[in-house]
Amino acid sequence: MNSNTNQNSIWRSFVRYGRYLAQFVFSLFLLAILSFFLLNQMPGDPVLQWSGLGEPNQTKQFDRRYSDATKTLHLNLPEFYFSIHAKCFPDTFYKTNELYQQDQVRSLLWEVKNWPALTAFLNAEKKLRNGLSEESLTQISKPLSNIKSIAELRKFQTGQLREFQSGVGAREDTIVKTFDADIRSILNSSPVAGWWIPVLCWHGQSNQFHNWGKELLTGNGGVSWVDGRAVWSKIDNAFWITLRLSLTALLLSFLIAIPIALFLSLQKRNWLHRLILLSLDFVFTIPLFWLASLTIVFVLGPVYFNLADYFPSFEMAGSASWTGLILPWICIMPGLIAYLSRFLFKLLEEEIHKPYAQQAIAKGLSRRKWLSRHGLRNAAIPYIYTLTMAIPAAIAGSLVLEILFSIPGMGRLTFMSVISRDWPVLFALVMLNGLLTLTGYLVGNIVVSYLDPRLRIPESTNQGQGL
Repeated sequence: MNSNTNQNSIWRSFVRYGRYLAQFVFSLFLLAILSFFLLNQMPGDPVLQWSGLGEPNQTKQFDRRYSDATKTLHLNLPEFYFSIHAKCFPDTFYKTNELYQQDQVRSLLWEVKNWPALTAFLNAEKKLRNGLSEESLTQISKPLSNIKSIAELRKFQTGQLREFQSGVGAREDTIVKTFDADIRSILNSSPVAGWWIPVLCWHGQSNQFHNWGKELLTGNGGVSWVDGRAVWSKIDNAFWITLRLSLTALLLSFLIAIPIALFLSLQKRNWLHRLILLSLDFVFTIPLFWLASLTIVFVLGPVYFNLADYFPSFEMAGSASWTGLILPWICIMPGLIAYLSRFLFKLLEEEIHKPYAQQAIAKGLSRRKWLSRHGLRNAAIPYIYTLTMAIPAAIAGSLVLEILFSIPGMGRLTFMSVISRDWPVLFALVMLNGLLTLTGYLVGNIVVSYLDPRLRIPESTNQGQGL
């Protein structure tokens, strides 16, 4: 009987932890998909931003450098493992034109609904650009690039193209006439039969998402669009700095809050008890930005204490020194201590009002002994779970502190990535924060199930005891 009970207990634990792990993997995969597609929807051309080519100028040198940069960033591949598109779109649309041209081509194709006719027009446009002189191309290139609908194309043909044709020589006039005939062909084209039918296309592992995920898992994460550095090399330095700053502050606050909460539970409900609670509420409501600014002005400023020599900035003290983190700790820890103290005190108060606690105290067990034997141990379960969930947020970085104290941590890196539109770094940070959060959730559930015996007792045992 006992062996069967133990086997059932082991099996239930295996199933429970397996469910946690499955939820972890599935949630991380969904976060990766969401981050990737948001990355692809960010404004701007990633090739132009990464390569520093500037505005498109349609020269052969520009096209060659643009094509090389596109291959380096794997942007010449389909986005995902499969795609669903209308029949009028080709399976290889992702590599038919440069990225800055695809919106224009897509808009025209949705109106024409005839890919062969649109391809003939695009080839004619390339012949026009290659045949015109640089001076002539400058006059017509911009209005031609701005065409995104059939109505705009028709307006261009009857207006700007006619005006341009009247001012060119005989050789270029022939080229323009040929292009004008090609415009008439696409204007008179008919949609392909069944253009609206959805088509499923399988691309396999040769796609952008697969390469992006593989780079994340192998510690590369792609390249920064700002300086060309590997994404993970930029995050690595910031990660360890933030780990020292925020995680140390959180753990110290977690430990300091325990005796404060115990003191409040043992203290009589008098004026001192109320004063401590009000003080904790007041400290918790102090804005971190305001407290950090006052610290910089009064402690480091030359007008008041002028203690900059004793509390150097993080950059001046060096990354290996801890002195540059003292003032940030002083700013962030009071609020954490106040919140955790109040939270643990509330947990202890809830425990002491439960029937088992009231019965133990009624039988003569003192409040102090009850707290040390039962109350703190039972309240520690949600308290430790809160810690496991707070650690990922702490590692994510404190944006305010890192900017005000010039600390090159995760929060500051996130802020600079948004300002500079360095989307690969930003979404790698999003993935890292999501991974840490899911890990905290997984570890928290495992720790709670280990600390709480009720979660390890098989249902059959509970039912037997109830009978």
